[in-house]
Amino acid sequence: MNPEHRSGRVFIVGAGPGDPGLMTVKGLDKLRRADVVVYDRLISDELLSYCSGTCEKVFVGKESGFHPIEQVEIIEILIRKARQGLTVVRLKGGNPFVFGRGSEEAIALKEAGVDFEIIPGITSGLSAPIYSGIPVTHRGLITQCVLITAHESPEKEGTQVDWDKLAKLKNTSLIIYMGASRIESISRELVKYGMDPSTPSAVIENGTLPRQRTITGRLDEIALEFKAHDFHAPAIIMISAAVAIREQISWYEDRPLFGKRVVLAGPDRMLQEIKELVFDLGGEVISLPFSDPDAIPDYHGRNEVEAVDILYRDTHPVSEGAKNLSSNYQGLFTKSTSPVFAAVSSDTTSDCLERIRDEGADVFVFATSSAVEYLFDSLGYDEARLALESGHVIAIDPKTADTLNERHACRIIATSGPDTGAVRELLLSMFPKARR
Repeated sequence: MNPEHRSGRVFIVGAGPGDPGLMTVKGLDKLRRADVVVYDRLISDELLSYCSGTCEKVFVGKESGFHPIEQVEIIEILIRKARQGLTVVRLKGGNPFVFGRGSEEAIALKEAGVDFEIIPGITSGLSAPIYSGIPVTHRGLITQCVLITAHESPEKEGTQVDWDKLAKLKNTSLIIYMGASRIESISRELVKYGMDPSTPSAVIENGTLPRQRTITGRLDEIALEFKAHDFHAPAIIMISAAVAIREQISWYEDRPLFGKRVVLAGPDRMLQEIKELVFDLGGEVISLPFSDPDAIPDYHGRNEVEAVDILYRDTHPVSEGAKNLSSNYQGLFTKSTSPVFAAVSSDTTSDCLERIRDEGADVFVFATSSAVEYLFDSLGYDEARLALESGHVIAIDPKTADTLNERHACRIIATSGPDTGAVRELLLSMFPKARR
């Protein structure tokens, strides 16, 4: 059959608020099976890494005032790809039916006779406050919540948001999406129509992500706090008495590695559990995954090899102990010294390298010698050394530590295997104030 006449299917999938762990199981399953993924801005690279190697990724991201691909073109892409008999995932941030244009896309698909399914996602307005330690409702204090968009269609005359009525609601959480550019006028309107100026308010920037930030204050002062702390979109504004409870509940921003950036370089299968560990501790992961022939092919996870020793040094050269361990265990994780390997995703890897060059990291974890060689070859010797000097360096095995030492990298920690328990203790020891 001509592929142009086969029937495909479109899955409109909510990617959740940002934390890749909040993607639904069903949505993730469809993402893995997709022939084409049409995705928006703010979709994490971590989620896109679940796509198959043959999946076509089409970026259609938009932001306020900048629409490189108009909505009508996005719909045309969905219809065209489906009519080619392909399984298409339309991956949208949050919940596609909460202040998104998922319903418009569904209507267009229906009219075009294209089969589709909608998979909801967790919306940022209900998750960002929770990651900030603010309950959306609270018994005896807040009995209802209202979700509001401050960014309305320019085709409408005036606003459909009744700020005068919202200002008079009692025992209510007002949760405002896309209001960063209008926070001053929003707070002014609410006070004007009778809301108590001292009402507790909060702004959560980059909610559910390791770079999340939260500010709180009175309603009549929150706009000043917003500017003083240089907050930007994406942000959720919450106006509610429940904001006052935050100090009692705050948890995510108190995670041991919150605000820390960790680079993981090497075969993804060797680093997957360390990646999950970093996420669990609240850190931000930058992955440089490789298909690396230097790595042993039958490695399946932690604890297959006991962590024999941990060597810490603040200056080079590498200790004699590390050299001895390297000699004893050099066959454990490597088959040769060949630096031949390939990045899993060249676009993603390029973006990660740029971030490493510009921002550095708090911790670098290298799984193989080839990953070390790749970083130095890609960034150049001087820039790679400068980047590594910005943080601590962990080598998963002593051979990799030797490779780092040859390039005069300092502050190397060498372990004898990717044991997550040992790595966890190392990470906590690097940031002692974070240990709880």
